[in-house]
Amino acid sequence: MVRNNAEDGFLLNGASSPLIPASAFQSILGNNEWKAARLGPFTTGDIPTGITTKISNTKDLFHLGIINGNSTSGVRFGYFSDFKEVKADAHLVLPDLESQNAFQVRGCRGNTFQLYAREGANTYQWIPEKYLDNPFSRTPVLFPPIQDTINKYAYQVVVTGSCNIKDTSELLTIQVFDPPTALFNIDKNAGCSPLTVNITDSSLNAYERKWNINNDTIFKKYSLYNFSHTFYNNTDTVQEYFIMLVVDNASRTCRDTLIRTITVYPAIKAGFTPNSNITGCHPVNIQFINTSRDSTGDEPLYKWNFGDGATSNLKNPFHSFSNYAIDDTVFNVSLVAISQYFCSDTQKINVTVHPYIKADFTMPDPQGCSPHRVNIANISTGADDNKWYFGDGNTSTLPQPGNHVYYVNASSPPLISEIKLVVRNNEGCSDSISKPITIYPYIKAGFSVNNYTSSCQPVKVKFIDTSTVSATSLYWDFGDGASDTSHTIEHTFENFSTSSPAIYNVRLIATSQYFCADTTPYYTISVYPKIHAGFTADTSVFCSPFIVNFDRSTTFGANSFNWNFDDGEQSNSSNILINHKFNNNTSNTLIRNVKLKVTNTAYGCSDSIVRPLTVYPKPDASFTAVHNGNCQPLETQFNYNNADNVATSFIWTLGNGNTSSDKNPQTIYYNSSNKDTIFNIKVISISEDFCTDTATGSILVHPYVKANFSMPVAEGCQPFNISFTNLSEQANDY
Repeated sequence: MVRNNAEDGFLLNGASSPLIPASAFQSILGNNEWKAARLGPFTTGDIPTGITTKISNTKDLFHLGIINGNSTSGVRFGYFSDFKEVKADAHLVLPDLESQNAFQVRGCRGNTFQLYAREGANTYQWIPEKYLDNPFSRTPVLFPPIQDTINKYAYQVVVTGSCNIKDTSELLTIQVFDPPTALFNIDKNAGCSPLTVNITDSSLNAYERKWNINNDTIFKKYSLYNFSHTFYNNTDTVQEYFIMLVVDNASRTCRDTLIRTITVYPAIKAGFTPNSNITGCHPVNIQFINTSRDSTGDEPLYKWNFGDGATSNLKNPFHSFSNYAIDDTVFNVSLVAISQYFCSDTQKINVTVHPYIKADFTMPDPQGCSPHRVNIANISTGADDNKWYFGDGNTSTLPQPGNHVYYVNASSPPLISEIKLVVRNNEGCSDSISKPITIYPYIKAGFSVNNYTSSCQPVKVKFIDTSTVSATSLYWDFGDGASDTSHTIEHTFENFSTSSPAIYNVRLIATSQYFCADTTPYYTISVYPKIHAGFTADTSVFCSPFIVNFDRSTTFGANSFNWNFDDGEQSNSSNILINHKFNNNTSNTLIRNVKLKVTNTAYGCSDSIVRPLTVYPKPDASFTAVHNGNCQPLETQFNYNNADNVATSFIWTLGNGNTSSDKNPQTIYYNSSNKDTIFNIKVISISEDFCTDTATGSILVHPYVKANFSMPVAEGCQPFNISFTNLSEQANDY
């Protein structure tokens, strides 16, 4: 017996056999899964004895029955294979109800789902394998991705039993819904009673919202809802309240809850009373009596602010209020009572203080020299009437008397007096003040100038004091930063500008024994622009001949230039950079005093500068060669120029590898080649000032010549014939 569609899968000892034809299998009445066939009888030729015969099916499970016998002889032997059914069965366990099995469940995205298959199979394979922790486990766990957009997942399990029996379970379906998120914000989570908290709903994917405010206020909402709630604490201890939000999604499959705690501290009440009138004249003195209450029974902290910049932490402070303004001043007095939980309450009252009256005035110069103008400014406070007494017999009732002038001539002694002010207000209050004043005698400054005209700098000018006899000290201001205190003074003025005249304003300040002073008008001194001759040379010591470069960039203030090079040559070039060639054809060192004279033709001012230059004489290098012929070896004597009295040392390069420091050296030239050779000679002559000159020449030396011959024998009997062989070298004439 075999399952449908496996009839042609039989093998006999591993090969297809006509003994088990597929056509022999017929359907079984009442069973649509299996087919059966009756085969045989078989002979020992079909199935031999003494060896193992194996029947197998490559496609599916089958059952086999073997009978040895027939209807007449009976059954001598029978075999029937065991029949064990393999059945695939799978179910789900809900994530929140593990005991509940189902073929279809609903859950929230982010949850896991436990899948179960019936026990008893050999292998399990869940299809599809995606999102399962182990698709070959009997009890895999499904992990739907949180970011997945799939809302429904379906799985089946294929189980395999003995003899490779397989079965497939029904389809398990898991429907996943996006979960809601309970979210809300509060603007404060702790505070003092009464505490109003603003609640802002920001829940996500929520359909229904259930609010619970400390089990006192419970309500539902189906949309975002923002509201406020006030919490009260009338006890003497800290109270904790909660706000709970429970949200469900639209399928009511998923739920989320958020609870926030609110801490409310006990309330405090501030209070106080003054022990005197809170309105009065400057100063107003008040003792404050504290009546604050703290429900905890502890002593609060106190912060008093008296409205005038002063504060206090005392329980019952005393304070004095002053008013230095011209109008009534209202002081806002406040008390802040603070509990141990930093809860606070404030009480306020206003204290009114009338302005006080005060006589006062200013005069910047209580001492001065005649004529002395005193600028008097009334700075009294709260005055309605004013009366002035100036001390020189004059009076005034003006609020601001302005300037008052005092006169004392040069021959009179100082005037010593006082200015008095008396002030009154409409309330009958009065005040007065007196200030001393001293007026010193008159003084006049003056001077004269002798023989002054504008000219080139520096300019010397003589000044003579002509001030009044009351002057006891003098101060000359020459306008150039210099000063003096003499009665007669000669001063030198300079102009450091290179383009325009300098103007100096001279004045004299004369001072009396009372330190009264007078200043003359300015007297103007004019000094023509400064001119300066300056130049540099790139060298000051050199050997003749030499070109020296001059730079007159340090010259300023000039527009005309004259160069004298002290060698008979001059130049009027206006170039900043010029050069000149200096020669010394003597045997001695020369000093050339180079002079630059510069002129400002607009004002006729000039300046000059001289710089010495040292010009060393130059050696005159030359020589003659004395030798006999030009054949090698050639002995040669070199004679240096006897007319050169400057050179003191010599460096000879003789051209044959030899050198010499003699004035007149000797040497021998060899030429072993086969052609004329020229030897180049050079002498460098050096003076004691390290000036040099060079002379060059050459020596011609003919090739090397050697006479030589050979003969076989040197003696014999006559007639004696001899053959000679010429062995001469470098010869061309014999």
